[in-house]
Amino acid sequence: MLNKKYLPNTLSIIRIFITPIIIINFYLSSYLDDIVMTYRINGILFFIASITDFLDGYIARNFDMESNSGRILDPIADKILVSSILIMLVKFNKAHEIPCILILARELTMSGIREAMADHKIQIPVSGLAKMKTFLQMIAILALLIGSKGSNIPQLDTWGNYLLWIAAILTIVTSIHYLFFVVDALNSQKSDSHGI
Repeated sequence: MLNKKYLPNTLSIIRIFITPIIIINFYLSSYLDDIVMTYRINGILFFIASITDFLDGYIARNFDMESNSGRILDPIADKILVSSILIMLVKFNKAHEIPCILILARELTMSGIREAMADHKIQIPVSGLAKMKTFLQMIAILALLIGSKGSNIPQLDTWGNYLLWIAAILTIVTSIHYLFFVVDALNSQKSDSHGI
């Protein structure tokens, strides 16, 4: 029986395992007659993965199940999911390249910055704007995965790309915000050390 304290990590692992299934479906869509079904399945799988992303953090915070392994596993699962799918969306000409590149570059950069700040005992808080960016990004990816063919909504591909551009713009804004936070935190830490 699963130990309850490992539930958040289990949800993160589920998210990781969903990712290759979605990738395989992308390639299967080129060979299957029922392409609409593969789009819809990918949409459902990504929706489930997005729910696990919300639930693992919520459960860990509200039911005293936070762990060091969870703090590492959760962002890794997020990056594997989002990065892989954005690459697939570009590869299969379903998403514009530039917003995807901006989002991927930000994810990689922020991972490095967070790791570097951890060495200085500085934790970077997640801003409200960053949460909005993540929400819009998830909606955009879901829309692009299902697409106009999978939903019978003619403009869904266009709307998905619009949302992806908005998420990319917020990506730039939040990156600048975090950069200022890091500089201020390092300067404050430096001042405190000189005052000792």
